[in-house]
Amino acid sequence: MQNNISFKSNIHFVKRSSFDWLKAGFEIAPGSKDAIYKGKDFWTEEVKTCSVGGFVSESDAIGFHFFHSKQNLKKSLKHANNVLKQIGKPENGLLLGGKSHKLAPCSLPLFEKLKKVFSQSIKNLSVFEDHQKKFGQTHMFYSREKDTWFICSEWSEANNSTKKPVTDLQGLLDFFKNISIATKDKLFIDGKKISEEQAPHIFERTKINSLLKELLPDIHLSSRH
Repeated sequence: MQNNISFKSNIHFVKRSSFDWLKAGFEIAPGSKDAIYKGKDFWTEEVKTCSVGGFVSESDAIGFHFFHSKQNLKKSLKHANNVLKQIGKPENGLLLGGKSHKLAPCSLPLFEKLKKVFSQSIKNLSVFEDHQKKFGQTHMFYSREKDTWFICSEWSEANNSTKKPVTDLQGLLDFFKNISIATKDKLFIDGKKISEEQAPHIFERTKINSLLKELLPDIHLSSRH
């Protein structure tokens, strides 16, 4: 497989029509034997209370979609290790999903357990956690050729009504409770790049630089002794 991976992934939030036009490759369906897929292109849809994502190495890419069940929660460590075992040494990745909902009590606990394991193994991990919209859902597609995650997050005022896509930064901030963009990743919404100055609290590089600035005086003082 030709290696076109920069490990500086682009994350593009797009409208549903664009997502449907772009998506290609294998569909990862929850609750089936195909909940984990290893290949260059993969996609999954209607992520509400589930946990989904994928990781990229020099030679491979892998995607997953885990349903918010008690069984998956009990096997969360096994699931996470199984994903990591199949990808070898992942350089970067994305984790998305989870929702605080009384009808899905396993949703966020499952997401948190997966995040804990993956964060320890993958330095460059972007996270979109906890859908905030009552009737919100997200679709995800990874293209290895473009080294890009295409994501469509959409919501409606009521069930079965017309869905509205996330098309700007405020819409994204309102959609997910916790967002963390990895140091090497870039974020785009509806074709527009989001700068770190626009939302410093969601960019890991900005948070790290801020922390270093706070620690710098102490580091200088300690170096004098």
